[in-house]
Amino acid sequence: MPVSPITISNHTISNLSQKTINAYDLHRCLKMSLSFSEWIKARIKEYRFEKGYDYIIPVGTEKYEITLNMAKELCRVEKTNRSVKMGRVIIDYENRLKEKSELSMSPVYDPASKQVTIEHFTKHVLSMQDKIEKALAALNFGLIDSGRAVNTACVLFPEEIQKARMKGDG
Repeated sequence: MPVSPITISNHTISNLSQKTINAYDLHRCLKMSLSFSEWIKARIKEYRFEKGYDYIIPVGTEKYEITLNMAKELCRVEKTNRSVKMGRVIIDYENRLKEKSELSMSPVYDPASKQVTIEHFTKHVLSMQDKIEKALAALNFGLIDSGRAVNTACVLFPEEIQKARMKGDG
């Protein structure tokens, strides 16, 4: 038994833009025996759904726009094969939305741009390394005291220390 399609809309509920489903469409898809009006009012009362939090009735209409969370909960409480399937459809939809949102937030994988980034970073690191080595070598000339380097950072570049010692002795 295929599940009828339901239109998903955007509405502002609790000051947030939320995906909503028309409650009448959900009622029709679930093929409930109660009339829509009796069904929705009974469920709202029984499960303590709140207007403005779980659903809205847009001005000038009598349509109930319910949040996806309310729709999932209604599907769970009905305990029919159709409601279980409809609940899964809603959950799958939410998962696809989440994946789509996560993909749009992450950078697009582009091997060529990654290669350019790696090359740029490598050049930058090599340039910085060269500057550091020159600065340390210049520093070493001024930090030799009786043939002994007093800056422990110089230990990182033993060749430079040796050169500095040789120049200091000479």
